[in-house]
Amino acid sequence: MKNPIIRFLSYFAYIISIGYIVFKGTEYQKYLEKIKLETYHAYPEMVFLSLFPIFIGILLALPRFFKVLKKQGVWFFDWIKFIAIGLPTLYLAIFPAIYFSPIVSYMPQTFVNSMLMYSMFPQSLSGIIFGYLLINVIDKEFKDTMCVPNERFDFRRKI
Repeated sequence: MKNPIIRFLSYFAYIISIGYIVFKGTEYQKYLEKIKLETYHAYPEMVFLSLFPIFIGILLALPRFFKVLKKQGVWFFDWIKFIAIGLPTLYLAIFPAIYFSPIVSYMPQTFVNSMLMYSMFPQSLSGIIFGYLLINVIDKEFKDTMCVPNERFDFRRKI
């Protein structure tokens, strides 16, 4: 077990760096908003607002991923968790970018789609969840006997 002070300082530095990235991301979003007001092109800002929370979610999941890297076992991808949680949150996260793209004309107009444009909170929260999940669906599973010594990824999940 590491020294508690070193653990505290490492987590503190980690969260400060994430805070700095969020601060810089907010500055960049304000810059894109200014560009939007000058050029009437909202798409770059909407793409940023869709992808930045996913990036933050990935950053939040990195400590666990580094622990998984140190574990022994065979890599696997949890398809069930990815499909059940990941795909709906991905849709909610990238909805602003989809809404301002040409493909929106092919999508049915639903109540959910209309409600998603009133607030950016659902998109931001969904983006963070999707980014976090994107890293957490990759894991290692310990097996008593490894099938092949050079086998790196096992995409078959035991149910």
